[in-house]
Amino acid sequence: MRNAPSIDVVFGPSPLAGAAIGIAALATLVVALALPMPPLAQAMLGAVILAWAGSTLRSAALRRGSGGVVALHLGADRLVVVRHADGRSIAGHLRSATHVSALLTTIAWRPDGAWRTR
Repeated sequence: MRNAPSIDVVFGPSPLAGAAIGIAALATLVVALALPMPPLAQAMLGAVILAWAGSTLRSAALRRGSGGVVALHLGADRLVVVRHADGRSIAGHLRSATHVSALLTTIAWRPDGAWRTR
């Protein structure tokens, strides 16, 4: 049997992910403001939600910062190499929980030497 070819994927900024993060942050802010809490606690909770939204928007939607994934290499031997926006590359292996279908593909992989699957 012939080995499968390796796959290289380069990710760009995602307006759809940015919109989803914005909607999630707005909905969470509305719920937080509807809670019966003192105004100072609401303000602090709102600041935490906005900080989360900004950090997630930067890494997931804009693909910048230390958490932003900009490229993925999947080798024929189940080797996965993920390149981050800050230049780091992390290698690992594909897990059996990976799922491929016509509408959705999820990649479950574990970096070499790590305890948990990503």
